[in-house]
Amino acid sequence: MILAAQAESTDPQLQHLRNELAMRWLEPEPHMALAKYIYDRGDRLLAFYILENIRRTRFPMEVFDQAFDQVFRGHGPFDNSQEAVAAAKHAVETVPDDPEALVHLADIYISREEYSAAAPLLERAVELQPDDAETGFALTETYHRQGRNEAAAKNLERFAETHPGSPEVVLQETAALMQSNPAEARSRLQRAAEAHPESGAILFNLAIVTQEEGDLEAAGHFFKEAAILAPNDAHIQGWTGRYFLKVANDPEGALQYYLSAYFLDPHFYETEFAESRIRTLAWEAAEQTTDQILRQGASVETLLLHPNPVVAGMGVDRAKQDWKPTYVEPVVELMTHDDPGLRWSATVALMENVDETFDERLAQLLVDSDLRRRGLAAYLAVHRWGQDAFPTLENFLQSEAQLLRYDAISAILQDGGEAGKTLLRNHEEHETNSLLREMIDVYAVAE
Repeated sequence: MILAAQAESTDPQLQHLRNELAMRWLEPEPHMALAKYIYDRGDRLLAFYILENIRRTRFPMEVFDQAFDQVFRGHGPFDNSQEAVAAAKHAVETVPDDPEALVHLADIYISREEYSAAAPLLERAVELQPDDAETGFALTETYHRQGRNEAAAKNLERFAETHPGSPEVVLQETAALMQSNPAEARSRLQRAAEAHPESGAILFNLAIVTQEEGDLEAAGHFFKEAAILAPNDAHIQGWTGRYFLKVANDPEGALQYYLSAYFLDPHFYETEFAESRIRTLAWEAAEQTTDQILRQGASVETLLLHPNPVVAGMGVDRAKQDWKPTYVEPVVELMTHDDPGLRWSATVALMENVDETFDERLAQLLVDSDLRRRGLAAYLAVHRWGQDAFPTLENFLQSEAQLLRYDAISAILQDGGEAGKTLLRNHEEHETNSLLREMIDVYAVAE
């Protein structure tokens, strides 16, 4: 069972990242940095929920993808501008026989879908490095995109003739056999696996054909080994997850592989998106954990304090069904959780259940040292006190922390009525962030 433990609040680096998140709430990088830090600590499920929140609700897809590539993959944005083309051309002209320069310029052209310009560069790179399978297969794909299927076939034949038995050739030659003659495909893949024990792709295809032949024990072994050998291949990780979900009936194991696939490619798809699989599997596992905890006679407070954010969320749902005063502090604590969905669920639970006896505690939350919890307290304040909360929220609107301004605006729009909209329209000319000004423009309009 995955227990995505809430990281210790005493960790100074974690505190810094949380504060930076609040200060730059409307930018993707602080969210990514927090998720990456938690991921590196081993809390992959919690990191997943942080990323999915911003992917689904916070940023456009292209903004998310660029930030993810930089933080999780270490890739800078790929520059395919005219200036980049000119610089790459100059590099090729300076050293015409540099394969790396040739391939780089070809990559730029491919990203611009200028395949006729890319093909000659790749042809020259292949001449210079005929053993470079990656460049050779890139040339084949470029031919295909040009519609030059005969040239693509000849290029594959050339590589097969010069590199018989190589992993790339074996995979190409056995692809059709896996359907037409699985026994022959399995035999050839087994020999290739012995010759190339480092190839995850060969073992993965061997796992597939072995599964088709009905040898599930051997297939499971090959899938596991393939995933170990190819930790950076989202396809192998994700489809291994599917095997353990659909065939091996091992949802816990499947969840691990789907998480691996997601953190390689958040858009990974294998008849269903990895993120959907993860949500379902994590929910089902949390239901089992919740039922087990309650059967043992533990209280709802035990659920609220559970390190798995999904279990804690189920605790919030149960607390709302039969609210007790003893739930207040554990739920208030969840307002500092790193899962933004759980933070909001905790806030809603309090909004629906607390009364005037909570007002003193609420006043403390409005000056809380955790800017995330302080911001959430704005919703409680407007909900509880109406316009009496406005002076405090006007101070929030002057804060340098983007999150406090965002939460103040959102809370006023949610429960502040026309007086709140007037307050926001007066603030708009002083708001420095264009996204927050847009929020006011769109929603703080007179009826």
